[in-house]
Amino acid sequence: MGELASDESAIRGYWYQPSSPLNYQVVATPSVLSAEANGQWRGDITAQPRPFTIFLDIFEGEDAEVSAVIRNPEANNTLGASRFRLVTSGQGAWELVAGSGDNERRYGLRSSEGGQLLLDYDRFDEPVPLETATDAHSAGYCSRRDRDWPERFTPPPQLDDGRAVASPEEAAFNRAALHALTVKLASVDPRSPRPQMVHSLLVARGGRLVYEEYFFGHDREDRHDVRSLGKVFGSVMIGALRQQGHSIDAAHRPIQDVFDRGGLSLDDPRKSAITLGHLMTFTSGLDCSEDSNSAGAESRMWEQAHEANYWLFTSRLSMLLRPGERYAYCSGSANLVGASLNAFGGAPVYELFDRLIARPLGFGPYHFPVAPNGEGYLGGGAYVRPRDILKIGAMYLAKHLERPADRGCGLDRGINDASDRHLSCDHWNER
Repeated sequence: MGELASDESAIRGYWYQPSSPLNYQVVATPSVLSAEANGQWRGDITAQPRPFTIFLDIFEGEDAEVSAVIRNPEANNTLGASRFRLVTSGQGAWELVAGSGDNERRYGLRSSEGGQLLLDYDRFDEPVPLETATDAHSAGYCSRRDRDWPERFTPPPQLDDGRAVASPEEAAFNRAALHALTVKLASVDPRSPRPQMVHSLLVARGGRLVYEEYFFGHDREDRHDVRSLGKVFGSVMIGALRQQGHSIDAAHRPIQDVFDRGGLSLDDPRKSAITLGHLMTFTSGLDCSEDSNSAGAESRMWEQAHEANYWLFTSRLSMLLRPGERYAYCSGSANLVGASLNAFGGAPVYELFDRLIARPLGFGPYHFPVAPNGEGYLGGGAYVRPRDILKIGAMYLAKHLERPADRGCGLDRGINDASDRHLSCDHWNER
């Protein structure tokens, strides 16, 4: 889907990357096609990588018992256990065993004629073939390979991305302590029951980036799944629309609009009292929580196929409590904020995100999650570079810093020097 520029020089739009059964949903990626002399259009598409890696590490534990761990760096799918016992079940065959009694789990492991190991995995109908990991593979299993970290800490580089940097001394940090932090994270033992699986760590103070390190084979250009951190995008876009003069606010009551647009009558008069404020603070009173027994649990919403409009799916949930009476964390509530954004902004949620957040803040490539009906999903799951997601936090923090005398603007001034103009800043809109 795209729109032709007024001078017909380019088509700006979105490329939809299809879903994958291995924890990857449809995502929309901003794309630009430029006109060429031969009447064709050409542009580069930035795809979201979609690996699913399984590491099986077998070793002798402290009690001389043969143990094993499974690591899945993309989704932390580890067959429901932090460590397994390896039990022989026959010639060339074993079982991975965790827990005991009614909570015991067993998964088959056997050798194949080709020298591979075949592992029974609950995500697949057929056993998964495993091969001996190479040094290249180990970058995804170990935080960093032995001694694969700098001898001393060096500050982040200054790049052309609107992100100011500083040395530790300029930001009142201890350089040796930052180096020790890197060594600690780089030395994580993946065989431990609960290893710290930190992919990236960035620290900023006073609007300047002081610390930036990546682990498990990642780098600054990787787009990370921000999971539920993406729920904050809804409130940011509400603020941006208000700055542009729209009357949207926390008191707006969206569910009646959702029913009206679906050609339906409100099924419970109490729902007319649910506001955006209730949705954003998870106090709607709807039967919606992350408990798998909840009718509105995110897993149930994505697994059902009868309602592709997730705004309507959540709006039709039963009322359990009066709005504002009790907190219940609910991805569907955060996503329902998008219905009001769409109504006031007059565009799909992912397009509003690009116009109100990504472009003004100078984001690099990113991918925005899309619900089955083609609308942007605000329950979480966007893929964003760490340096870019840090800009969201810096924007919020800027209101609490001292305002500069010159009321500077631009990304590296409006954030770093704390102008209170934020996304309405003229220089940002020019970008």
